[in-house]
Amino acid sequence: MFNRKGDSGVKPSEDSARSRPEVFPSSVSAGNGERAVIGKSIIIKGEVSGQEDLVVEGTIEGQIVLENQHVTVGPSGRVLAEVKARLVTIEGEVVGNIQAREKVIITAKGSLTGDIQAARLKIEDGAYLKGTVSLTPREKEKTIPLPRHHQQDKSIDPEEAAG
Repeated sequence: MFNRKGDSGVKPSEDSARSRPEVFPSSVSAGNGERAVIGKSIIIKGEVSGQEDLVVEGTIEGQIVLENQHVTVGPSGRVLAEVKARLVTIEGEVVGNIQAREKVIITAKGSLTGDIQAARLKIEDGAYLKGTVSLTPREKEKTIPLPRHHQQDKSIDPEEAAG
C-alpha cells in the first residue's frame, strides 16, 4: 500500500494517527455546526470564550465562557475551571462550578466536583457528583404570575374582564 511509485517511503506513524481528534456521539454540534476540539496533549490556562461548541480532550484551567454553546468534556478531558454554557456534557473530569442555561449531563464515567446551576440535569448510573444542585427553569418556561384584581384598582373594570 505504501510502495507505489513516487511514494517517499514515509509511513504515517501511530502518533500522528492518535493525535487526530476523535468524534464522540454526545459532542455533535447542536447549533451552527462549528466546534473546536482541545486535543489530549493541549493544556490551556486562562479564559476560553467564543461562538463555537467546544470538545475538551486535554486540560483547561481557569474559566470557560461559552454561554450559547455546547461544552463537552470528553473521556480524556480534565477541566479545572468555572464553566458557563448553554449545554454541558461531562464524560471526563470537571472540578469547578457549572452554570448551564439548558442542561448538564454527567455520563456514567463522568466526574464533577462542584456546584451545578441549570434548568435540567441528567446523571447516568456510575457518574460521580460532589456538590450542590440548583435547578432553575429556563426563562421561557417560567410561569407568569397573574395580576391580583383589587376593588380599589380603577384600571380594570370587572365587568369588562368577565365579558
